Amino acid sequence: MFLINGVKRSLKTYESISLLLIGLFLNGVGNGLAVATNSGSAAWTAASANLQNLTHVPKGVFLFAFGFAAAILVIILTQQFNFFHFVGGMIFLFFFSYLVNFASQFFTFIQPLPFIIRILIDLLSVVIVGIGISLTMRVRLITHPLDDLVIYTRFQFFKGNAFISQVINFTIPIIISLLIWQKTGELVTLNIGTLVSFFGIGTVIGWADHHIIPTLIYRETVI
Repeated sequence: MFLINGVKRSLKTYESISLLLIGLFLNGVGNGLAVATNSGSAAWTAASANLQNLTHVPKGVFLFAFGFAAAILVIILTQQFNFFHFVGGMIFLFFFSYLVNFASQFFTFIQPLPFIIRILIDLLSVVIVGIGISLTMRVRLITHPLDDLVIYTRFQFFKGNAFISQVINFTIPIIISLLIWQKTGELVTLNIGTLVSFFGIGTVIGWADHHIIPTLIYRETVI
């Protein structure tokens, strides 16, 4: 919803769809760009890339599986099941996974660039992802199930602190990547950018909440 001069109003259909598509595009392309730099991507994307490297199954499959597991966990935590919200989350997952796969292949031309340039591009991708997540979280038309989980924990347990909720959210995929490294001795897309994303994505989301379309606010319900 929008908050303008102290007055709240619901989003119109075209506003919701437009903002959702922008947020989804930024989130998917930003994650794919991070993978292409091989300088560190967001934790869940990095875990998916490492699982792909281990099993040779496309990372999009693991991205979808992680999201599906998050959707089930949200249902368990909230003890609520909204069929349309669940299906919407699966649709979001499908397009998000496709965008990450597409963008990671499209941007492979940046891989020969100097490491410092790739790091800068990677840091930019963290900002792009954070802005995309902020928009889709605030619109809440359909959302990534992992974002649903972050929203729930952020407002139910952490007094709205995006930083803490995102750090906890990223702990599990970091552990997955480290376990794969222990088994294979090889890590992909886990680098400086992952560390920045781990500690910084929540801060970027909080910043975007107040500076990117600041009149767009969260719904009063957390799920």
